Amino acid sequence: MRNRHQCNSVCKKGYAPKYNKKSVTAYINTSRKQEDIELDFNRAGYSDDLVKVYWKDPSNKNAEPILLTQDIDYDLIWGKNDQVGKNKGSVTIVGRNTYFSKSFKKTFTIIKTDISKVIYDRNLSSALHGSKAVNPCLYQTKEFSHEDMPAKAALVQGVDYKVTNIVESAAPKTATATIDASDSKYYYGVINSITYDLYPVDVAAVELTLDRSTVLLNNDYAYNTGTDAFGNKYLDDFVEGNIKIASAKITFKDNSSVVLNGDEIDDNFIVGYENADKTGSNARVMVRFKDGKKYPTSTVYYSKGYTVMVKQ
Repeated sequence: MRNRHQCNSVCKKGYAPKYNKKSVTAYINTSRKQEDIELDFNRAGYSDDLVKVYWKDPSNKNAEPILLTQDIDYDLIWGKNDQVGKNKGSVTIVGRNTYFSKSFKKTFTIIKTDISKVIYDRNLSSALHGSKAVNPCLYQTKEFSHEDMPAKAALVQGVDYKVTNIVESAAPKTATATIDASDSKYYYGVINSITYDLYPVDVAAVELTLDRSTVLLNNDYAYNTGTDAFGNKYLDDFVEGNIKIASAKITFKDNSSVVLNGDEIDDNFIVGYENADKTGSNARVMVRFKDGKKYPTSTVYYSKGYTVMVKQ
């Protein structure tokens, strides 16, 4: 969380900030070699940590470049980055200070991703339709780390990969399969004989009850934002803390149900916030079951709307 009253990176070093078109430079993937920058294709988007922005005192040729700070000195706007090819990727660096008030774009080449870097979800893929195992479903994340997987990172079966050679085992209930990305535009390679557990997928609905219907912000709320586990931005300057889930009712397809409260919610769900980066009444809490739970982890469930407003 950043505050507009914080001193920027350059003034902390004791410089009188000056700007010209050569005083600010940016590098992608921590490399200062700007030729042929390549990043793997990633459906989840790219991490801001890949971009480093430097300011150099234009009046001193011998000065060392100073690493600037995101959200204080500059903002990042990533392009769609949904095509593989030379210079198909882009990120725009937008200055936030008088010495760096301009914006400029950096491009990079997007290459196919090794399918073995993609993490498959053992529990969603573990669904049973009657006695037949569902094909494994694959996900890619910003750091190839499944725990923080945003819902949008799901790969498309039949486009990104195909599944062959599914073999089901009776006891314990498991299945093996081959993942083939030979015909994909975005991925390459083959994963042979992945093994995953089999569980019935029987969740029909999840009803979220919130602890209140309105979230109050302090007057300078616009300068403070957070990022949830889904990658969504939300206003983060609360008078009495952010909204919480009071209870979650899980209804199964046989019409039975269970209600989760307190720590059970944190233990079972990844929590995010939709449309909570602006004031208004369109915000919703969103959840997805964590991995390792016998539930369909790809499904995102939403609460009813709540209001985000400034304290009067």
